[in-house]
Amino acid sequence: MLSPDSTLQNVVAHRIILNGIVQGIGMRPAVARLAQMHHLSGSVSNQLTGLLIVVEGSPSDVDEFRDQLSSHFPTDAKITSRQEIKCEATGNTEFRILESIATGRLETILPADLATCDQCQHEYSSPDDARYRYPMISCTSCGPRYSIIKRMPFEREQSSLKDYDLCVNCREDYTNSSSRRFHAQTIACPDCGPTYWYEKPGQFVELNYDLMIQLAVEDIKRGDIVGLCGVGGYQLLVDGTNSAAVQRLQQRKKRESKPFAVMVQSLDAVVQLASMNQIEREILADNRNPIVLLNQLARNRLAREVTGPVGTIGVMLPTTPVHQELCRLVNVPLIVTSGNVEGKPIESVPSKARSELADIADCFLHHNREIVRPIDDSVVRIAGGQQITIRCGRGLSPLKLPISTQMQILAVGAEQKNAIAFSNGSQSILSPHIGDLKTLASRTYFEQQIAELQTLYQMDPEYIVHDLHQEYYSTKWATRQGKPLIGVQHHHAHIVSGMLEHNLLDENVLGLAFDGTGLGDDATIWGGEFLLSSAVGYKRVGNIATFSLPGGTAAILSPWRIAISLLESAMGAEAASEIGHQIFSDACVENILQITGRQHLSPLTSSMGRLFDGITALITRRTESSYEGQFPMILEALAQICDSVQTPYRFEVSTVDHRIQLEWKIAIRQIVHDLNAGTAPAVIACRFHRGLVQGIRKMCRYFPDYPIVLSGGCFQNRILLETLRRELEQDHRNVFCPVSIPLNDAGLAAGQLAIAVARLTRNVEHNSVGVV
Repeated sequence: MLSPDSTLQNVVAHRIILNGIVQGIGMRPAVARLAQMHHLSGSVSNQLTGLLIVVEGSPSDVDEFRDQLSSHFPTDAKITSRQEIKCEATGNTEFRILESIATGRLETILPADLATCDQCQHEYSSPDDARYRYPMISCTSCGPRYSIIKRMPFEREQSSLKDYDLCVNCREDYTNSSSRRFHAQTIACPDCGPTYWYEKPGQFVELNYDLMIQLAVEDIKRGDIVGLCGVGGYQLLVDGTNSAAVQRLQQRKKRESKPFAVMVQSLDAVVQLASMNQIEREILADNRNPIVLLNQLARNRLAREVTGPVGTIGVMLPTTPVHQELCRLVNVPLIVTSGNVEGKPIESVPSKARSELADIADCFLHHNREIVRPIDDSVVRIAGGQQITIRCGRGLSPLKLPISTQMQILAVGAEQKNAIAFSNGSQSILSPHIGDLKTLASRTYFEQQIAELQTLYQMDPEYIVHDLHQEYYSTKWATRQGKPLIGVQHHHAHIVSGMLEHNLLDENVLGLAFDGTGLGDDATIWGGEFLLSSAVGYKRVGNIATFSLPGGTAAILSPWRIAISLLESAMGAEAASEIGHQIFSDACVENILQITGRQHLSPLTSSMGRLFDGITALITRRTESSYEGQFPMILEALAQICDSVQTPYRFEVSTVDHRIQLEWKIAIRQIVHDLNAGTAPAVIACRFHRGLVQGIRKMCRYFPDYPIVLSGGCFQNRILLETLRRELEQDHRNVFCPVSIPLNDAGLAAGQLAIAVARLTRNVEHNSVGVV
């Protein structure tokens, strides 16, 4: 309300537009309170452009408001732009929060789903509170956002809460400027909000929340699997200390040995499972609530099957009061994994979960708040003091990218760990994690996500960007759309995703792209690449010395084949046969040796990921891999437990066809020597890591004038990333890697989009290579 001494003659008006993270976090209530404090009239509203503020009052009151505005923003606000102009005063006498219905391109950032805040958790636990033991409790600082949005701007009427009319008490809180829930769009209580219900064959419970929780707790303690409808979709919960229960989950979910994440009640419970530093503690407690990969303790309560032989464990704290209750009452670490059959999308609809998860879950806790946009949990890891994103999901996504263009472009990513990126002409976005495009269900989900995000952001692509691999489903889909296409080499996209995040798009860099598989521009399998890169092109200046993959894809599933190939290259067929029979006694070593030299049966690769596979097979005598990245994770775990400084193996640098190569043959012979001498596998793994880093450092010294960008799934290995970075920085090199953008294939689309924009802007041939 205008101050008493304000008259229309001495009233000024200002219009302020804020862009960034400004919706769904309590910005409008905060602005309204500040305006009322300064006796200003006007309005604040959510818009497709962000947040629109109009204030009227005396010049001094308006100036004080403008000066103090940024200091009154909610904690989660992030302003990317602020525009101010003077405007005509209207003579309004009140300050109002306006609701907005708009159409057009979305220019502001979508709000993310946030874990229940401490204040809401306290109210949930307080018998005198109106929301006592209400599991869907939320406020302006927490609760569902992205997962319930139907349209933007963010308003209750444009979310899945539209049909839940507020009761008298909630309406009072909603309209009271002194309330924590003043204009909280997700406000609800037991009398007017969504509810949970429990069901299992022969039993159905609703309205009695305490009984539902009690039954679910009893189920978990009995070793049963509970299907819980969470914020972004269904999750499967089981006692993480019960070996038989974990095995049952593995079998039913068709996830033989891939590690599971666990949820514990508090940070105090985390220290009983894993070591963590201060940064890891802060990220675990953050309201974005990701899964954090930690180094697990040698002895903890978990069943062996939870993580298998890898040295890390994914840990998260409770997301909602239901998670908190289950953790508290069961009082053991709970496996909390995606509610799906392995390879399929996460389930999010009760009726579909009931049918699709019937062979996995023994019982369900459903809720009736519609999940409009399913989203999986985020996964991060700390390496070198930085948060590295492994999977961009709930709390971290959608991720706004620093790509500015008026063109509308869609980048469709890779085959594994798929996510898409796009520009709608107003902003550029990396989508939440979609998943591997191996099954019909996941491919259908991929297409649905593209269609839904196009509608939400009002995007109709002029170009579609894809990987060069013609067998990727994302590439096949792109070619069917009838749009102009831009093909981008896999590893160039990895490097540019790192360049993008660190504002290096106008520079040339030395990019190290290390992963499992990516099609090179020479139609061979790359994966250990040294690329002089710009935003528009690259030159392949180095790589790991090639080796064969006996049987092609079969070698990825059976890495002992790669071990035989490495042995033959380093020591000859006779030695490879003898050593192979000693290590892999039941394997058909001779059959593999017969095909290693036939490229149509054993394609050549320069893949770092496959090199890790072969070395792990040699050291551990393991033959079969159950999931992508398993063997490199085992090798990292072995190196992690080596508690002494080891002499590195020798990796030499050679020149082949005017390109430098990192040679590994001497290292293979040294590994065989150590195996024969009975050297501990942990020591061998440590010597391999140290030697590899020294060899890479030698390679980088050939290109001293370039900043270095590290990207690709192999750099999820913390030992490799931290040790290499430290060694390169000792050479006074500037070293960068993706942080918010996933450094594995989940971030590939961001690099694809940046390359396409650069090529189109600079008028460079779409499929140009070697342009630096």
